[in-house]
Amino acid sequence: MAGRHFAHGWRHTYATSLVRRGVDIHVVQRLMGHSNIATTSRYLHLSDADLIDAVDRAFPES
Repeated sequence: MAGRHFAHGWRHTYATSLVRRGVDIHVVQRLMGHSNIATTSRYLHLSDADLIDAVDRAFPES
């Protein structure tokens, strides 16, 4: 990968990847060591496609 990488950026990627895989945000909060859920939510970089996928997983077609 080109460019510079920093640990903080990896934390953002880690949090986003966990949520994309269906891990509850409160679990991610604990793993990240955040006392406030708002801090965790700022780490997430979710697209509209991620949101649609989450709804589709929650309400699968019969």
